[in-house]
Amino acid sequence: MNKNTHENIYLIGMMGSGKSTIGRLLCKELNRTFIDTDDKIEEFMGFTIKEIFDSMGESRFREMEESYFIEKSKQSNLIISTGGGIILSQKNRDILQKGTNVFYLKADPQFLITRLNKRYKRPLLAGDEPLLPKVETIYNSRNQFYENSANHIINIETLSKSEKVDKILNCLI
Repeated sequence: MNKNTHENIYLIGMMGSGKSTIGRLLCKELNRTFIDTDDKIEEFMGFTIKEIFDSMGESRFREMEESYFIEKSKQSNLIISTGGGIILSQKNRDILQKGTNVFYLKADPQFLITRLNKRYKRPLLAGDEPLLPKVETIYNSRNQFYENSANHIINIETLSKSEKVDKILNCLI
């Protein structure tokens, strides 16, 4: 595959895996439009993801997420950083499984909690309970979906930002 292809690049993985950061860096390298699905939903709704969860519920958020993702997947030449739960929808997994540029930024729960910061107020991590069991539960319920939806799995734990970008770029050649 050539870097000039117009097929979308999808970044999937758990919250805290760096999808947004890596997506923005890839945009600079590839001169493509970057979309962070969570950011766009927040922008469109005028509420944070937490506020959407609190006022409308997770299922309504997932419906909005699926609808937005399906619409964006019809476009081309995008780098799409998905929300961690994007793979919960079968329709979304079907779209990802048809792609050839789907990258799972993988890390174990212990590593992820070092990167997660409560100030982001991630709704699935709300409450006073310890973070690790929550992240482990989410990871265990989603990991197989991520792996089955990705063409490329990149273990991010020992890589710098530039090394992650280079690994993705090398897969696109």
